[in-house]
Amino acid sequence: MHLDTNQWQWIEQNLTADPVNLRLHRPADIPPLAIDQIEGRQSAAAKLRHTLARAPRLIFPSALLAQQCTSDAVAQYHATLLSASECRILDMTGGLGIDAFHIATEGRTIDICEINPTACKALAHNAGILGIDGIRVLEGDSSERLRDIAADCYDTIFIDPARRDATQGRRLRSIAECSPDVSTLWPEMLRVARRVLVKVSPMLDISALQASLPCLQSITAVGHRRSTSELLLELAREIDESRRAVKAVSLDPDGKIISEVTFDWIPRRNPADFTAPKEGMTWLEPYAPIMKTGRFNELSRMTGVPQLSRHAHVYITADADPEKDFPGMRYSIERILKADKRAMRSLKEQYAAEGADVAVRDYPLSADELRKALGIARGGNTRIVGCKDAGGMKLFAVLRPVITSETDAP
Repeated sequence: MHLDTNQWQWIEQNLTADPVNLRLHRPADIPPLAIDQIEGRQSAAAKLRHTLARAPRLIFPSALLAQQCTSDAVAQYHATLLSASECRILDMTGGLGIDAFHIATEGRTIDICEINPTACKALAHNAGILGIDGIRVLEGDSSERLRDIAADCYDTIFIDPARRDATQGRRLRSIAECSPDVSTLWPEMLRVARRVLVKVSPMLDISALQASLPCLQSITAVGHRRSTSELLLELAREIDESRRAVKAVSLDPDGKIISEVTFDWIPRRNPADFTAPKEGMTWLEPYAPIMKTGRFNELSRMTGVPQLSRHAHVYITADADPEKDFPGMRYSIERILKADKRAMRSLKEQYAAEGADVAVRDYPLSADELRKALGIARGGNTRIVGCKDAGGMKLFAVLRPVITSETDAP
């Protein structure tokens, strides 16, 4: 796994070029691995900006691993979950190794299992150029290796099962379909370590996970304001019922927690509280990780903020204080219009030129269909939302983002 100085210079000169064209017209002295570096950086530059700043010549063993790797922000959050006493770590699915690189600290040892020989070489190379000690790369199937490991050999296990079918590339919808299969391996993992952290796709159903894994201590939806990156499952030998919870954690681009909400393990039957939106009120949209938990009535009870309707997942308050704690994005309500042809003509006349962000919440059209019907291009600083109130009346909400002290994040 080596690229010489001339090949790295060629990579740096072609960082913005189309990888498909580069593969078609690749110079004889440029290996396919060089184009993998360009494609990997194009897909991972934003999410790995800290790692790439530390190691500009980090090796991506494949473009696919660059697409699938954990971001620096999420890996940094993972590192904060380990206590000082958790010094012996096993990563059962090494991949690009971003989690291991963030977890590695002085006095902590990490064994990384990886089944792909090329990825193993890249892991060893990248750990070296990052100056990280205490990492040992083990080539092979971690599921098979697990049987030969002594009890309590590790403090904590990290595992990120494959989220797509290896042959057809389809998204997997249950944990039993993923490989390695945690639903059958968990007794062996908890024999080897007292604690296991499992990263799974945010597409998986939370209630199904609760039913399939009796050793689950917690489930955390992890992501940013507008996207959920993963569901993080904590498995434990002995369940502490007082700590059993479903959580939602939203991060800024550096991995700092901007919002952390903890819900009961079993949803409470909270009665829904609705209110009608009016001009001058504040429109609140929960961050994406909270949306993933589905705990909308509980969030209303916890914050004291009523919802727009049962299925809109929008919260309405008369409190205009932008710094008041609510785990979501804030907009001031400029206008509320009944969704009819007259309103559509009015919106088109006003926003056709400057553009607007068009969205829907419990509305019979998709966002693209509504945008086309309104004849409004993307752009501007206005958000137009097609929605329904608690009585089922279709409305258009014209919104403006509220500036807070927080820096906007993905």
